[in-house]
Amino acid sequence: CSNHVHEGKDFSPRDDLISLAFVLVYCFTKELPWCGLKNCKEVYEKKQQFRENFWNREIPHDLKIYINYCFHLGINEKPNYKMLRELFLEEGTTVDNQIVIGT
Repeated sequence: CSNHVHEGKDFSPRDDLISLAFVLVYCFTKELPWCGLKNCKEVYEKKQQFRENFWNREIPHDLKIYINYCFHLGINEKPNYKMLRELFLEEGTTVDNQIVIGT
């Protein structure tokens, strides 16, 4: 979940997009800095560090753009789903229209 949820704030589609970003990062790296941690405060702190340092991670550039966009969305701001989808489609698609990221 996003740190907004950890903080007990209202959540919105922005937080779902942030959670998806974490899943996508995990798919590429097979790890997240907070995996295996049980202490909620430690998880929160690792997610804060991730937010500050994700540009330095070895993940596709378009995924970094996605993450940056999600982190800067306001709680009441409607996500630009068309732009987000196109961001990944620009990376590449296969013949059967499957999205391919980071090839």
